[in-house]
Amino acid sequence: MYRSSFLPRVFNDVDGAYPAFSTGTPIHYIKEGDYYEDFSMWDTYRALHPLINIWEPSRSGQMVYSLITKYEQGGWLPIFPCWNSYTAAMIVDHCISVIGDAYLKGVTGFDIQKGYEAMRKNAFETPADHGDYKNGMGRRALTSYLRHGYIPLEDPVAEAFHTEEQVSRTLEYAYDDYVLALVAKELGKEEDYRQLISRAGNYRNVIDPHTGYAQGKYADGRFLQEDNAFGFTSFITEGAPCHYTWYVPHDPKGLMEVMGGEEVYVAKLDSMFSERRYWHGNEPCHQVAYLFNYAGKPWKTQK
Repeated sequence: MYRSSFLPRVFNDVDGAYPAFSTGTPIHYIKEGDYYEDFSMWDTYRALHPLINIWEPSRSGQMVYSLITKYEQGGWLPIFPCWNSYTAAMIVDHCISVIGDAYLKGVTGFDIQKGYEAMRKNAFETPADHGDYKNGMGRRALTSYLRHGYIPLEDPVAEAFHTEEQVSRTLEYAYDDYVLALVAKELGKEEDYRQLISRAGNYRNVIDPHTGYAQGKYADGRFLQEDNAFGFTSFITEGAPCHYTWYVPHDPKGLMEVMGGEEVYVAKLDSMFSERRYWHGNEPCHQVAYLFNYAGKPWKTQK
């Protein structure tokens, strides 16, 4: 627990003073609680933040307040805020996951209307100024994602710390869109909900129905014709297609369907362990062992 709690960290002084996000000036003061910085978001949104929502909801509220404050001071909700700055480190847009999960679990201490404004801007808009985009404002490759329903191999995602990785980005954007859809529904924003819940199904666009695994896809709709499910590839983040195929936390039943049915799903899950493909040393695998539960085989998860 101690080791998992290094980030995010309290950033204000004892009198509540902290430097403005992304500019350093002016100095602001937080009146209650703490202001947080250095969110290693790709790492912590998966398990640490959901745990904090249960374990210390008041601290979670302060963290969400800090993220929304960064939007107010910088103009965009950051995707991976570190060093008191926007960055394009790692992939996707998981401040949405953290804010949305906290709100939907009843955490308070922040303005959800302002938070929704920030999240929606990231999900629907790209900075007009390329310099802002290059500096980490806005979702990477959002234009491609909205046009195709996935990020095609032709888009190199150049303005990012991790370039390419198109399939992993598509899968994780679909999850973030799902979270934002639930928030939109809760706030009565029905048109946003309809668009976002549809986008939550974009994961289907990068699962090759012929192999049942995630696969690179061209802009014209053709899948990459390579036997690459078990090797590291440029379109997957820190892993192989067999690792990232399982990244559909919001719709495991839908994933079963697109993979070819429950038997195929279970057989592929079994192979993750019988063939030593599971990799506990990095985040993309951490949910895999639990997925047997959704196929009615909890004893396999237990084993």
